[in-house]
Amino acid sequence: MKTTIQASDGKSRVLIIDNNPEFTRGASLLLQHTHHYIVCEENDPHRALETARSFKPDLVIVDLIMPQVDGLEVAMQLEAD
Repeated sequence: MKTTIQASDGKSRVLIIDNNPEFTRGASLLLQHTHHYIVCEENDPHRALETARSFKPDLVIVDLIMPQVDGLEVAMQLEAD
């Protein structure tokens, strides 16, 4: 888990879950560059629920096709929680 945590200052918190670290890093940099978001990257879908609980995101971006875990299952776990 790579997290940029700081005082929210009204910024939305975004959690990006994808097994591809290059994608999560690029998306994170793009969002942070706007200065409107605090971003957390999670590349291990098995840790997604734990990360979401601790980060408390306003928005979650989930890759639906991941080799280890079905992204739809991850999304359903997050929604149920």
